[in-house]
Amino acid sequence: MRRLLLPAFLLLLASVGVSPAVADVGDLVRISGQSPFAAGCNVRPQTGTVFRNAEVEPWIESSPDDPDDLVAVWQQDRWSNGGSNGNLSAYSRNGGRTWTRPTPPPFSRCAGGTPANGGDYERATDPWVSIGPDGAAHQIALGLDDNDADVHRVLAALSVMRKDHDKAAYHQERALALNPNYDLVVVQQGELLTWLGRPEEGIDWIRKAMRLNPYHPERFWSHLGRACYCAEKYGDAAQSFSRITRPDHTHHAFLAAAFAQMGDPVAASAHAAEVLKREPKFSVARYLATQHYKCDADRQRHEAGLLKAGLPA
Repeated sequence: MRRLLLPAFLLLLASVGVSPAVADVGDLVRISGQSPFAAGCNVRPQTGTVFRNAEVEPWIESSPDDPDDLVAVWQQDRWSNGGSNGNLSAYSRNGGRTWTRPTPPPFSRCAGGTPANGGDYERATDPWVSIGPDGAAHQIALGLDDNDADVHRVLAALSVMRKDHDKAAYHQERALALNPNYDLVVVQQGELLTWLGRPEEGIDWIRKAMRLNPYHPERFWSHLGRACYCAEKYGDAAQSFSRITRPDHTHHAFLAAAFAQMGDPVAASAHAAEVLKREPKFSVARYLATQHYKCDADRQRHEAGLLKAGLPA
């Protein structure tokens, strides 16, 4: 499987001759065309700007039985704040020299999605296609609604994982505006503020989420523990992580760092041992690469505690 990022979604056909240094390049073939989607096809009013006839995130897959059999998918009419009006597809039987565009898959309302067929979404994104051993092509996509708090909550979380803090802040703000008393949105506001270097504010939001849902998931304690650690409230951090009934190596790592910062080498060493017991190949560098701090000072504080606890660099 291969992912091709092609500007303007043009397929370049090339065949390599006998000499590896010589390539015969054919004409460019345009797969995409004018958008088939009508204005306002999302049904509900949208935020952001739609770029009609813009095609992004193309994916091309070839058949394992016949490399001349190709299927392409892409986003059509991209929105400035995420997603597109719909995903389109095309297929070729001759190695990409000619293409046929079938009826688009109903991943969004603009492409014919309805509650009955499972495509009742305002936008679509993340097109993907694979061809199985039997030659059948399988498409998947993400459907999303611009007016759904959960959609923006998830997009904010994904943006944090990609360390795109600005986009995360945009989606988090939208989620809060749509549902300001949703505990999962509220706790994520605290989590995001912690990543952004504002842990004191993060603590307040996380505690608010806990009040909104007294039966909250245990992971809320992890969010609170990280915020307290970043705010240099190491005792509160240790207390929060200690509330987790089945701590994994990441929780023990925070506990080790917190106790080390408090000057308790015995407790720090005990939790460091638990880290290595659960994750023998643990290293501080690899672990910190999975964290999403925007500010170097927060990452350095975390690193200092882990190293002080005796965990391998």
